[in-house]
Amino acid sequence: MLSNVFRANIFWLSHNPLKVGNSYKIRYGTTEASVTVQSIDNLIDTQDLGQQENANEVGRNAVAEVTLRSHDLLPIDAHEDNAKLGRVVLYEGYDVAGGGLINMDGYPDQRQSKEPKSKNIYKVSHSVTPDMRAERFGHYGGIFWFTGLSGSGKSTLAVAVEKEIFNKNMNAYVLDGDNVRYGLNSDLGFSPEDRAENIRRIGEVAALQANSGTIADLETCETRDPKGLYKKARGGDIKQFTGIDSPYEAPVNPDLVVDTQHNDIDACVQQIVTYIQANVGLKQHQEKELGGDNCVRRIAVEAGNLTLDYFDESGYQGADAKADGSPVTVADQKAEDLITEALKKITHDVLIIGEEAAAADVEDNKARPDLREVEYFWLVDPLDGTKEFISGSGDYTVNIALIKNHVPVLGVVYAPVHGELYAAHGEGTAIRWMEETDKERPIAVREVPDKGLTIVSSKSHGKGERLDKFLENYKIQKQIQRGSSLKICVIAAGKADMYPRFGMTCEWDTAAAHAVLNAAGGTITDIDGNELKYGLGTNEKFLNPEFIARSASVILPEGQE
Repeated sequence: MLSNVFRANIFWLSHNPLKVGNSYKIRYGTTEASVTVQSIDNLIDTQDLGQQENANEVGRNAVAEVTLRSHDLLPIDAHEDNAKLGRVVLYEGYDVAGGGLINMDGYPDQRQSKEPKSKNIYKVSHSVTPDMRAERFGHYGGIFWFTGLSGSGKSTLAVAVEKEIFNKNMNAYVLDGDNVRYGLNSDLGFSPEDRAENIRRIGEVAALQANSGTIADLETCETRDPKGLYKKARGGDIKQFTGIDSPYEAPVNPDLVVDTQHNDIDACVQQIVTYIQANVGLKQHQEKELGGDNCVRRIAVEAGNLTLDYFDESGYQGADAKADGSPVTVADQKAEDLITEALKKITHDVLIIGEEAAAADVEDNKARPDLREVEYFWLVDPLDGTKEFISGSGDYTVNIALIKNHVPVLGVVYAPVHGELYAAHGEGTAIRWMEETDKERPIAVREVPDKGLTIVSSKSHGKGERLDKFLENYKIQKQIQRGSSLKICVIAAGKADMYPRFGMTCEWDTAAAHAVLNAAGGTITDIDGNELKYGLGTNEKFLNPEFIARSASVILPEGQE
């Protein structure tokens, strides 16, 4: 049979005691493998033949029944079935440490199940992908298996966790062992074979739930004994009871250990909920998953396409002025509303800072948490380059950035008129996607050409004595002008080398393109060479300092870095 766990009656020879958790090399027949001691189920004293259950170690010349576990499935024969192959030797290095007989009672064959009886069973492929479900539900599916002895608090914890994450707008369902045995597994008993089948069925149901975007919770023990089972097992009324006469097989490498003996239920629940959010919440996936059908890209494109409904190459009529005198259009507000609602669906608990809301909702701004103490928040500019939009120029963009600890870790910049999109996540690859070809390619900053720098500047703020004086420090090949965040993106794409900005800008103007430039190998710093940070200011206008966006090979003048 095949199994990765088995018992053995061992006679121990080594001067070093055999202990739970120790690893050894074993040899039986022609097979060699590595195993770990999972438990010492019964220790026999060779002097007086006294027995001790659940011992911690086995000394020299002692006999013990131990449970051994391997990483992989092993072909194993019990001694009673095959006297030759059912003998095992344990080694410490090259020295024999002990030996004994293999006992497979209670351990079913774990080989892969046979093919379905019918040859007409085919797996159906779904047209709804996990990413699509995640965008709808706000999180990915997952299975969290609560394991422990009877009475350890598995069901109590699972039900409490289910309620807590449900209150956070996450789909969750507890597959409690007792409940499943009432229905799906009512035909199963508690023999080793039936227990294995019980777990297999629960696992299949949990996998289906996880694939559907649901979070499945599978749910100082004997002193609690809520069902009176330990008492019955001690009295011999229940056979093969886990923890008494059937070993509890603790996970070798658990993902999370919850101490229900010393911590109250609220602390345990919070520990588990934090772990679940860290593993299925979209914040982490947003940083990792900027591939083909990524949610944030789709949101940016959808918002950009909305602005095209209001775009006119002959010029936009009807713009209003904000409190700071800058222009705003219906397209700005409509696009921000779309982005905000979409981001709320995929990251329920992440703060969203949108340009138009920040400019208009003064009372909300006062109630906003101190961003210096917020780990994650979104920065959104629904229409960067409103002047370009109003004039009928296509050099405006939709900017969406995710900020983590004041650094942009994800950025999407979309220029809808040009059908051009830039995106990046963390320190991964920055990309440029063109709608015309529906192809994307990686981008990176370039080395400064021998002919000199290409300087990119704003169409409306591209001149000035201070800028001219600053550029005297460099050999300049040419200057180009672009609007909006495209000034930074062309540096990331290796089309220009530096963008000095000595005029006023806001954090949502630069954050998304900053993430792209970082991933492409460039940087944005203030004039003293300090990396631009986000959400550290105390003012409500989210103003950037004067900054220099540049490729890595561009050095600031001496005294400015």
